[in-house]
Amino acid sequence: ISYSATSPALSNKAQFPYFMRVVDSDVTAAKGLADVCAHFGWRQVGVMYETDTTGENFQTEFVKAATARGVSVIFRQSYPPAVENDISYELGLLAAEPGVRVVVVLASRANEFFVQAEAAGLLDDGQYTFLGPDGLASNFLFEIEGVANTAIRDKLSGMLALVTVTGTGAAYE
Repeated sequence: ISYSATSPALSNKAQFPYFMRVVDSDVTAAKGLADVCAHFGWRQVGVMYETDTTGENFQTEFVKAATARGVSVIFRQSYPPAVENDISYELGLLAAEPGVRVVVVLASRANEFFVQAEAAGLLDDGQYTFLGPDGLASNFLFEIEGVANTAIRDKLSGMLALVTVTGTGAAYE
């Protein structure tokens, strides 16, 4: 039983008959984020994701889901995990893309991603809306060395993250 594995590959019951997860796969998150983009009429978006299998799979699933909903992904950029590397170059590429104001982010360490995004000036004046799966919104992701980074959090007026909620009834259908 995994509390954090989101890879769609693990959903293959023939290959992983005893694997169970308590979180949705990246496919579910990608479809949900594409639905949000379509709902708000965001027709051009960008995607930033970590350079690893999870990031590659997520962006592939998001692009498929977005395209099916009439949303164009006009900017895609992978980056090395922010906790280990300077990603100012990749963030500069985002800033140079004139058509992107909505950015889907897959970051295992969102706090470091947003610290670097702030340093690059991407959190000023609400110029971007950042979207991501539930991990992006977890409170611990906005702590640096155990201290909440309120300066970063306060600048994220344009951030939306999906959180899975289960239940029964008409609201869940």
